[in-house]
Amino acid sequence: MLIAQGAHQKAIQSHLGHQSITTTLDRYGHLFADVHERLAERVDDAYSGVLNDPASAQSPAATVERTTVTPVDRHSDWASR
Repeated sequence: MLIAQGAHQKAIQSHLGHQSITTTLDRYGHLFADVHERLAERVDDAYSGVLNDPASAQSPAATVERTTVTPVDRHSDWASR
């Protein structure tokens, strides 16, 4: 529930009483993939506001392309690439 609400990983660690962030991420890391997608959407929304504002047409942000972040769930995924 904490992850779904967007709580910071260190806050979750503290709340659950884990001595190390590694314990938290080892147990619940697979649940953070959705968090990365929501973060990418929020960043896209923020940039689209800047890109759609004619007053910001000359800003460096106007040249930023929209991208989607694809998180990797397991280290073994890296080996297959």
